[in-house]
Amino acid sequence: MALKGRHYARRDDPVTGARQVQAHCYPQDHKDIARHLAFRDALRDNGILRAAYTREKARCAALHPGDTHSYDDCKSDWIKKAEAKALEHYV
Repeated sequence: MALKGRHYARRDDPVTGARQVQAHCYPQDHKDIARHLAFRDALRDNGILRAAYTREKARCAALHPGDTHSYDDCKSDWIKKAEAKALEHYV
């Protein structure tokens, strides 16, 4: 999903295709930095949330194999709800 102001990059292993690195970059003081970091911190700190996110990603991947835009759209509502809760706690 393209987010205004965000630059996204990933590097995959050329042999296996497995993702090696994923980076989300924002200009300094961008309004979405706090949201993104709060979501990251919530996932790091909460195993139940992390497992639920893993299940949601698997569900969306199964529904939209090979279609990253539909996959992103599929998990978007789940992420927005989790981010809202994370912002209450981490910001």
